[in-house]
Parts: sequence; structure tokens; C-alpha cells
Amino acid sequence: MKNWQRDSIVYQIFPDRFKIGNGKNVFQKREQGHYQLPKQDVRDWGEKPVASVDGSHQYDFWGGDLAGITEELDYIRDLGANTLYLNPIFWGHTNHKYDTVDYFKIDPDFGTEEEFLLLVETAHSKGLSIILDGVFNHVGASGKWANSLELFEEPGALQGNEEFRKYFFEGKKGLRGWMDSSNLLELNLENPILSNMVFRGTDSVVAHWLKKGIDGWRLDVAYDLGPRILKEIVATTKSIRSGAVVIGEIWNYPGGWPEQSHLDGLMNYYFRLVIWEALNGYLSGHDALKIIDEAIREAGLTFISNSWTILSSHDVP
Repeated sequence: MKNWQRDSIVYQIFPDRFKIGNGKNVFQKREQGHYQLPKQDVRDWGEKPVASVDGSHQYDFWGGDLAGITEELDYIRDLGANTLYLNPIFWGHTNHKYDTVDYFKIDPDFGTEEEFLLLVETAHSKGLSIILDGVFNHVGASGKWANSLELFEEPGALQGNEEFRKYFFEGKKGLRGWMDSSNLLELNLENPILSNMVFRGTDSVVAHWLKKGIDGWRLDVAYDLGPRILKEIVATTKSIRSGAVVIGEIWNYPGGWPEQSHLDGLMNYYFRLVIWEALNGYLSGHDALKIIDEAIREAGLTFISNSWTILSSHDVP
């Protein structure tokens, strides 16, 4: 019997850099009002991205959008992939969108909610599943709760809204950032109001997009979310769509995670390391197979089969 989770071949898309739809270019899009937030700049499609020392490359945009993805679904399917994993598509300040501004809004530079729904409907009609990146450990300083750019009428935590301030952790120099980032502010998911909004119940972010038709979530920095919250996210997901998948970004040994997290699988960076070590001659093929076999026995064949065994992603060279 075919199992879509176990048999998935996943095609990852970084939306800004995949394709611009509707025959446009990024300069035309800017003339139409896109990429107008502070620091944002646009680049010609053929210009190579270059990492900056000050992080300003995060605000360079090439113009890719949801319409461009929809136009290329046949191409993706013909490659043999049957599942699309999209890096974050919710409103954000940067090109990577891991600094969420609003979880309930598609980033306007990527398109409208109608264009998103068309993408989901068209993908499903072609036998393709859609997995979204759930970035629930942190939000952007520009987001509605911090509101450092004052994008919203209601003041955020940085402007003195004490209720919003409870959504975050206090650090030595203001609100605590993930990996000490001043832009990625860690969320206090123990706060009941916030947790209800993000992952508990039928009105949460997790439930909202499942109702819109997505086939599951890839959870960013799942290790940092912790087992209890992971279990709750999985429970909400399955209550909305029993066949939906929840994959966690977890880099360490897969053993123990099925019981601790109830995740369907993880991004199998552990297997990636074993494979690379073997390919580079640091590990014999015999030892590599022994390590993999042990992990399968401890984590279970179903869990490993539902995990994403990868050689590359946006997080590794």
C-alpha cells in the first residue's frame, strides 16, 4: 500500500530565488509597490548573491513568488518529486522570511492568499503535496508584537505594550534573540494567550493553514521548541487533518524522538553526516551502514522512512 509520507521525494523551494511569475521582473514589481520596507533592495535575476559582513544581504530581493512556483509544477513533477517544501512564505522583512511579521498573512511580495490557494489546488491536481515551514520559535523584530518598524497601529512590545512583552523573554539588552540575533526574537510559548494563537486549537496558526489545504508542517528549530510543545503541535495538526505530516528540524541522533515528540519524522541531518563522512573517506562503507542500521533499530523503520534524508538544504553548504 502506498504511503505518501514514506514515499515522498521532497523538492525544496526558497521562494524569492525560484522564479518570478506572470512574465515580470523584480524591477517591475518594485514599481508596482513591492519591496518598500526599510533596507529592502532589489537585484537583477542574473546577479549572484553575495554574503555580507553586516547581514545586509538578507534584504536583497530577486523577485521570486508563488505565481512562479505554480507555473513550474509540471517541471517539478517531471523530476520525480511529489512533495514541495516551501521555505517561509508568511509576511517577513527579509528575503528568507524566518523573521515573521504576521503568521496569518502571505508575504505580499510573494503574492496574495488567492494565489497561494491556487498553488495548493493546482499542486494537488497534479499529485503534489505542499509542506510549509513553521517558524514558531521566534518572530521578527518588525512583527506585530514587537513592531520595531511601526507597521501596525497597535504598539508592540518594543513600544511599551506590556501584554505583548509577555510573549517574549527578557535578555540583557532588551528582548532575547535566538542565537543572539536582534531581529529574531524568541517567543515565550509558555504564555497561554500566545500558545493558543500559534499552535493550540482550531483557530491557531497551525490549524488555519491546514484548513487552507496544506499537507503538513516542517518545524523550524524543532529541537528548541522541545518535546511537550512538539507533541501539542502534532496533536493539533492531526486533529485538523489526520493524514498531514509534521517534520522537525532536528540535527542530532534520531533515536528517542518518535516517543519524545510524536513527530512523523525529522530532517535527517544525522544520516547526511554519515553519508558525507563515507563519501569523503573518513568512514568506511561498512561502518556507515552499521551506524545507519543502529539508528533505524532505535528510532524505528517507520519514523526513519518518514524522515527526510538530505544531502543539502538552505542550512548547509
